[in-house]
Amino acid sequence: MAEFFRAARSFVYLHRKELRDDTTADAFYRDVLQPEIEARCRSQLPPGWFDRPRRLVTILSESPELAVLTVAIVRPASVFLLYSPKTERHLADTLSRLTDLVPSEAVRPLLIADDTRPGRLEREVIEAAAALPPDELVIDLTPGTKGMTVALWYHLAAPGRRMIYIQTQWGEARRELRFGTEEILEITAVP
Repeated sequence: MAEFFRAARSFVYLHRKELRDDTTADAFYRDVLQPEIEARCRSQLPPGWFDRPRRLVTILSESPELAVLTVAIVRPASVFLLYSPKTERHLADTLSRLTDLVPSEAVRPLLIADDTRPGRLEREVIEAAAALPPDELVIDLTPGTKGMTVALWYHLAAPGRRMIYIQTQWGEARRELRFGTEEILEITAVP
Protein backbone atom coordinates (compact mmCIF):
# COMPACT_ATOMS: atom_id res chain seq x y z
CA MET A 1 0.00 0.00 0.00
CA ALA A 2 2.91 2.37 0.65
CA GLU A 3 3.94 2.06 -3.02
CA PHE A 4 0.42 2.94 -4.10
CA PHE A 5 0.41 6.14 -2.03
CA ARG A 6 3.91 7.11 -3.25
CA ALA A 7 2.78 6.71 -6.86
CA ALA A 8 -0.39 8.67 -6.08
CA ARG A 9 1.63 11.56 -4.63
CA SER A 10 3.73 11.67 -7.79
CA PHE A 11 0.63 11.64 -9.99
CA VAL A 12 -1.06 14.46 -8.06
CA TYR A 13 2.16 16.50 -7.89
CA LEU A 14 2.70 16.15 -11.65
CA HIS A 15 -0.81 17.23 -12.54
CA ARG A 16 -1.23 19.95 -9.94
CA LYS A 17 2.22 21.56 -9.88
CA GLU A 18 3.85 20.86 -13.24
CA LEU A 19 0.95 20.49 -15.68
CA ARG A 20 -1.32 22.92 -13.78
CA ASP A 21 -4.18 20.46 -14.27
CA ASP A 22 -6.17 20.71 -11.04
CA THR A 23 -9.21 19.05 -12.64
CA THR A 24 -7.38 15.76 -13.22
CA ALA A 25 -5.64 15.90 -9.85
CA ASP A 26 -8.95 16.58 -8.06
CA ALA A 27 -10.75 13.78 -9.91
CA PHE A 28 -7.93 11.36 -9.08
CA TYR A 29 -8.08 12.31 -5.41
CA ARG A 30 -11.87 12.03 -5.31
CA ASP A 31 -12.22 8.79 -7.29
CA VAL A 32 -9.06 6.86 -6.37
CA LEU A 33 -7.39 8.22 -3.23
CA GLN A 34 -10.33 9.28 -1.09
CA PRO A 35 -11.93 5.80 -0.92
CA GLU A 36 -8.58 4.32 0.17
CA ILE A 37 -8.02 7.05 2.77
CA GLU A 38 -11.60 6.67 4.02
CA ALA A 39 -11.23 2.91 4.50
CA ARG A 40 -7.87 3.37 6.22
CA CYS A 41 -9.26 5.98 8.63
CA ARG A 42 -12.45 4.02 9.40
CA SER A 43 -10.34 1.02 10.35
CA GLN A 44 -8.56 3.16 12.97
CA LEU A 45 -11.73 3.85 14.96
CA PRO A 46 -12.60 1.42 17.77
CA PRO A 47 -15.26 -1.28 17.37
CA GLY A 48 -18.72 0.01 18.25
CA TRP A 49 -17.87 3.58 17.23
CA PHE A 50 -20.43 3.49 14.42
CA ASP A 51 -23.22 1.68 16.30
CA ARG A 52 -25.32 4.75 16.97
CA PRO A 53 -26.63 7.16 14.33
CA ARG A 54 -24.66 10.34 14.65
CA ARG A 55 -24.84 13.95 13.69
CA LEU A 56 -21.72 15.70 12.48
CA VAL A 57 -20.66 19.32 12.62
CA THR A 58 -17.97 20.17 10.08
CA ILE A 59 -16.62 23.24 8.30
CA LEU A 60 -16.35 23.85 4.59
CA SER A 61 -12.84 25.23 4.22
CA GLU A 62 -10.56 26.19 1.35
CA SER A 63 -9.86 22.43 1.15
CA PRO A 64 -13.46 21.28 0.61
CA GLU A 65 -12.45 17.64 0.25
CA LEU A 66 -11.81 17.54 4.03
CA ALA A 67 -15.50 17.94 4.86
CA VAL A 68 -16.43 15.25 2.33
CA LEU A 69 -13.74 12.91 3.69
CA THR A 70 -14.95 13.31 7.27
CA VAL A 71 -18.56 12.63 6.26
CA ALA A 72 -17.38 9.53 4.37
CA ILE A 73 -15.50 8.29 7.44
CA VAL A 74 -18.12 9.07 10.10
CA ARG A 75 -21.20 8.28 7.92
CA PRO A 76 -23.50 10.41 10.03
CA ALA A 77 -27.28 10.46 9.88
CA SER A 78 -27.13 14.23 9.37
CA VAL A 79 -24.59 17.03 8.89
CA PHE A 80 -24.29 20.66 9.87
CA LEU A 81 -21.99 22.11 7.20
CA LEU A 82 -20.69 25.49 8.32
CA TYR A 83 -19.34 27.76 5.61
CA SER A 84 -18.21 31.35 5.33
CA PRO A 85 -18.51 33.98 2.60
CA LYS A 86 -14.95 33.02 1.61
CA THR A 87 -15.81 29.33 1.10
CA GLU A 88 -19.31 29.75 -0.33
CA ARG A 89 -17.88 29.20 -3.84
CA HIS A 90 -17.21 25.55 -2.86
CA LEU A 91 -20.70 24.98 -1.45
CA ALA A 92 -22.63 23.70 -4.50
CA ASP A 93 -19.95 21.17 -5.49
CA THR A 94 -19.52 19.97 -1.90
CA LEU A 95 -23.28 19.55 -1.40
CA SER A 96 -23.40 17.56 -4.63
CA ARG A 97 -20.60 15.27 -3.44
CA LEU A 98 -22.21 14.84 -0.02
CA THR A 99 -25.46 13.54 -1.53
CA ASP A 100 -23.57 10.35 -2.43
CA LEU A 101 -22.99 9.86 1.31
CA VAL A 102 -25.95 11.43 3.15
CA PRO A 103 -29.48 12.23 1.91
CA SER A 104 -29.58 15.85 0.74
CA GLU A 105 -32.33 16.72 3.23
CA ALA A 106 -30.01 15.58 6.05
CA VAL A 107 -27.33 18.15 5.17
CA ARG A 108 -27.88 21.57 6.72
CA PRO A 109 -25.55 24.22 5.27
CA LEU A 110 -25.22 27.20 7.61
CA LEU A 111 -23.49 30.44 6.74
CA ILE A 112 -21.14 31.72 9.41
CA ALA A 113 -22.13 35.34 8.91
CA ASP A 114 -18.90 36.88 10.14
CA ASP A 115 -15.89 34.63 9.65
CA THR A 116 -13.62 37.36 10.98
CA ARG A 117 -15.21 36.67 14.39
CA PRO A 118 -15.33 32.87 14.42
CA GLY A 119 -16.08 32.71 18.13
CA ARG A 120 -19.73 33.27 17.33
CA LEU A 121 -21.37 30.15 15.96
CA GLU A 122 -24.87 30.24 14.65
CA ARG A 123 -27.39 29.80 17.45
CA GLU A 124 -29.08 26.97 15.52
CA VAL A 125 -25.97 24.79 15.77
CA ILE A 126 -25.47 25.56 19.47
CA GLU A 127 -29.11 24.80 20.31
CA ALA A 128 -29.13 21.58 18.26
CA ALA A 129 -25.95 20.40 19.97
CA ALA A 130 -27.32 21.18 23.42
CA ALA A 131 -30.43 19.09 22.71
CA LEU A 132 -28.43 15.97 21.77
CA PRO A 133 -26.89 13.36 24.05
CA PRO A 134 -23.11 13.92 24.06
CA ASP A 135 -22.34 10.67 22.26
CA GLU A 136 -24.68 11.47 19.37
CA LEU A 137 -22.86 14.53 18.02
CA VAL A 138 -19.40 14.34 16.47
CA ILE A 139 -17.41 17.54 16.00
CA ASP A 140 -14.90 17.63 13.16
CA LEU A 141 -11.88 19.70 14.16
CA THR A 142 -9.95 19.09 10.91
CA PRO A 143 -11.03 21.88 8.51
CA GLY A 144 -11.30 25.59 9.14
CA THR A 145 -9.15 28.15 10.85
CA LYS A 146 -7.80 27.82 14.37
CA GLY A 147 -10.38 30.37 15.47
CA MET A 148 -13.19 28.25 14.05
CA THR A 149 -11.80 25.15 15.75
CA VAL A 150 -11.69 26.97 19.07
CA ALA A 151 -15.26 28.20 18.53
CA LEU A 152 -16.47 24.66 17.83
CA TRP A 153 -14.74 23.39 20.94
CA TYR A 154 -15.94 26.26 23.13
CA HIS A 155 -19.59 26.17 22.07
CA LEU A 156 -20.15 22.48 21.40
CA ALA A 157 -17.87 20.42 23.65
CA ALA A 158 -19.67 18.60 26.42
CA PRO A 159 -18.53 15.76 28.69
CA GLY A 160 -18.52 12.59 26.61
CA ARG A 161 -18.87 14.38 23.26
CA ARG A 162 -16.58 13.06 20.54
CA MET A 163 -14.38 15.19 18.39
CA ILE A 164 -12.18 13.94 15.59
CA TYR A 165 -9.18 15.37 13.83
CA ILE A 166 -7.62 13.86 10.72
CA GLN A 167 -3.88 14.30 11.01
CA THR A 168 -1.72 14.02 7.88
CA GLN A 169 2.04 14.14 7.46
CA TRP A 170 3.61 16.60 5.07
CA GLY A 171 6.50 15.89 2.70
CA GLU A 172 9.70 17.71 3.60
CA ALA A 173 11.01 18.83 0.21
CA ARG A 174 7.84 19.81 -1.62
CA ARG A 175 5.52 20.86 1.20
CA GLU A 176 2.89 18.44 -0.05
CA LEU A 177 0.52 16.14 1.78
CA ARG A 178 1.73 12.57 2.13
CA PHE A 179 -1.30 10.49 1.21
CA GLY A 180 -1.57 7.30 3.20
CA THR A 181 -0.29 8.87 6.42
CA GLU A 182 -3.72 9.98 7.64
CA GLU A 183 -4.49 9.18 11.26
CA ILE A 184 -7.69 9.74 13.15
CA LEU A 185 -7.24 11.45 16.48
CA GLU A 186 -10.36 10.93 18.55
CA ILE A 187 -10.83 13.35 21.39
CA THR A 188 -13.53 12.93 23.99
CA ALA A 189 -14.48 16.03 25.93
CA VAL A 190 -14.05 15.78 29.67
CA PRO A 191 -15.79 17.82 32.38
